[in-house]
Amino acid sequence: MIAAAMMTRNSTQQTYIELARAGAKILRQLDAQQCVRLGCAVKNLTPVDVELCFTMTQQGRVGVVGKARTQVEMDCHRCLESVNLMLDVDFDAVLAFDEKQAALWAKNATGQNVVVVASPVLNELELIEDELLLQLPQKTCLDENCQYRPKSSYGDGNIRNGSSGESNKASEVHTQLKEDDNPFAVLGVMKLKD
Repeated sequence: MIAAAMMTRNSTQQTYIELARAGAKILRQLDAQQCVRLGCAVKNLTPVDVELCFTMTQQGRVGVVGKARTQVEMDCHRCLESVNLMLDVDFDAVLAFDEKQAALWAKNATGQNVVVVASPVLNELELIEDELLLQLPQKTCLDENCQYRPKSSYGDGNIRNGSSGESNKASEVHTQLKEDDNPFAVLGVMKLKD
């Protein structure tokens, strides 16, 4: 009699608990098309390099230390030109399998980040996509000398990125405001200048 072929378990079907007990380290590259939410927020997402190390904590919880790295393009918030950005995220968390468990752990103030997972089966994307989204900058243009950087003043009459003529106008308006208690007096001064 010949025995049936042994069924091998696909690595994507491993549970978080199994991985933590084994002290597993996973290195993967996720296709950019898998990162649907991140792909909607950026342009030209490159494949995401992922490293996950699973442990079992002293309290018997599944712990994960992870890294994710990818390159994206975003539109500059000033000139709308494309800006290349490297997203490099490190995180350390314990995994909860439902909201009640996460709330209890947060209430007990374990000091660690708690990530609620939808399933006990490994899903790398579930662990890293939110971390990458949180890493996206609100302002993509970091160039201090950008020609589209708006001029601004800080109450002392000096205008950053402005000419000395503009600085003098601001100083005159500021002086005029001090003389008048009327908060709308500046409109009259500005009308006279035009």
